[in-house]
Amino acid sequence: MVCQSDNDLNAVVGPTECAKLIAPDQLQLSCSVTYSGNFAPRMEWRKMEWRKVGSELQSNETKCGVRGNRVMCNATMEANLNINGSVYICHIITAEQYNCSLKVIKTIYTFSDNSVTHVTSPDEVFCSANTSKDLSCVYKWYKDYKTEHIKLGQTLTPINPGTYRCQAECKIRNETCAFTAMVINAPASVLNNKLLWLLVPPFILLGVIVVICFLQKRGKPQLINVSPPSPLQGHPPGTPAEDIRLGLLSREYENSKTVLPCFTKLLFKD
Repeated sequence: MVCQSDNDLNAVVGPTECAKLIAPDQLQLSCSVTYSGNFAPRMEWRKMEWRKVGSELQSNETKCGVRGNRVMCNATMEANLNINGSVYICHIITAEQYNCSLKVIKTIYTFSDNSVTHVTSPDEVFCSANTSKDLSCVYKWYKDYKTEHIKLGQTLTPINPGTYRCQAECKIRNETCAFTAMVINAPASVLNNKLLWLLVPPFILLGVIVVICFLQKRGKPQLINVSPPSPLQGHPPGTPAEDIRLGLLSREYENSKTVLPCFTKLLFKD
């Protein structure tokens, strides 16, 4: 006996949910046997179930006929997820030891997911389509109802509030199957919290610098090359106005010898 199929049993196209329809395969199985004598053997196809004897295929799925001294029995069915990994056996009813079999290795499928996931943290979102594992897919992100994608790839970190849609484009039979893989909603409250947390580290750093510089100022001054203030022309020493001006400048001069070098060294080190 000989069993064969017109389909590639390593990649049978099953149900798909594409923007442009891609119909599932019509699985076609055939077996034949040559006999001698006056009576042709009766044959049938059975689908083997896990830990079960197996079930005969429906009469509308099989068709057997005799041509000369050869019996041929064909089975046709639409591919679905239930046939993935299934084994089909063709055998002679009165002599089951004579048989042959075919196995569906893999079924290709894709399913859309239009349910909305509400983002609860401002972290990166990962998009993964519900498809056969080895399908080659390209991922595109769209915002709200815009027709141009804003990002390529499976990951997205929402920046602005709104609805984001992840579209998968997978190759099936040299055609592109486009479908929605994920929809997320990023509320403004979550993104505002992210902005707040982004602003916290700079303020902490600034506070640390201020404390360090204050402690250095109380310790040994770090002198820099700054000239002391000198009287201005037209304001002789000893006058009240000149004494006040010199006092203010002297205080700025003393501060510059400690605080300014401290900030400069910490902020522009190396």
